Amino acid sequence: HGLRTEEAIEATKKRFAELEDKPMGTTTDLELIPGAGHHSNAAGGIALKPACEKLILERQYAFKNISAGSLRVTIRGRGKVVTNKAAKEDEPKIGPDTSTTVEPQPAADDAN
Repeated sequence: HGLRTEEAIEATKKRFAELEDKPMGTTTDLELIPGAGHHSNAAGGIALKPACEKLILERQYAFKNISAGSLRVTIRGRGKVVTNKAAKEDEPKIGPDTSTTVEPQPAADDAN
């Protein structure tokens, strides 16, 4: 609400990019609600929904009209695939610490 068509499309492109950055193989169904145009300028008519549909078609996303003012867009991740090894390296360590601990040794002068 309150955004001009150009502003709304830029925000939509940003969200699409975020979802495309998800790992390859992931799929996100996004409900996009551009509205039915009831509050659009009467002279210009409905503007946002056609602009959104044009963007979706340009990017070749699958979509479905849910209602007069709502679309469900399917976006596939195109980002880097996270392997199990990479994921495990980034995970916080849980459980007992299995690293080797070196106990401090007394200095040579302290031995006497």
